[in-house]
Amino acid sequence: MENSLESNQKRRGITVLVIVLVASLVLTILFNAVIASVHLSFWPLYFLRLGLYLLFFLPALWGLRTEKISLPVSWRKLLEAVGYPLVGWGLAALVQFVLVLFYAGVPLLPRLSLFLAKTPPLQIGAQALGMWFFVALGEELLFRGYFLEGFRRYFTRGGERWRMVAAVLITSAIFAIWYFSVSLFSIPSNMMGQGIITSLLLSMLIRFGQGIGLAILFIRSRNILLAGLTHGVMDFPLIGLGLPMTFIILLGAIGCAEIARLAGSRKAAISAGAPG
Repeated sequence: MENSLESNQKRRGITVLVIVLVASLVLTILFNAVIASVHLSFWPLYFLRLGLYLLFFLPALWGLRTEKISLPVSWRKLLEAVGYPLVGWGLAALVQFVLVLFYAGVPLLPRLSLFLAKTPPLQIGAQALGMWFFVALGEELLFRGYFLEGFRRYFTRGGERWRMVAAVLITSAIFAIWYFSVSLFSIPSNMMGQGIITSLLLSMLIRFGQGIGLAILFIRSRNILLAGLTHGVMDFPLIGLGLPMTFIILLGAIGCAEIARLAGSRKAAISAGAPG
């Protein structure tokens, strides 16, 4: 009876996982295909994209509830989610400043001024809000919050550590494929060629690495808000970073999480060794 119950739960878990995965891919492909064909202005496109990512929250929450996955949220986790990406952002800004100053011979601030001058402040704020708190958080809730544990439970074998490694690789590969489908529709058909395909594949490889890094950040911190805001700052850093350079933001956040984790372990060890 118990084995039959476990078997039914497993089948239901796999079914929900497959439905959520297929639905998220299909919704994204359809959305980007429509957007590529109608050429909407900023605000209609902005609200449509927010609507799409709000839809991603629903299947992610369904999957989390089905698997009984708890993602605790607290004021401390919120402060970590704000502070750690900010440290990474500062490191990335410093590295870019040094590179521009010593290798390009052009100060950084004029480039930032040009970006700010070309884009209305309201649009900059809206993009930051949408990217940090809806788009990236929705993706992280789906990929790192739900898919990571779902694939670890149902599509991996072996010891616990290997199953988690395999789940990280699987979900990161799906994450890269998902982004490939997003990028593909943003390229005009008359520009398709070997150079564009190579660029897309390179971008896909970078996204695969990004997925691994975000998974490590989430596993080590167990903070979905931190993964979401780090992802958002990487996608919209406001300092003109290229995609490869945004790994500095991710590494900075991972470093902060590791330092906090080691400090917590040390404090716990001291408390355990203190006389009663």
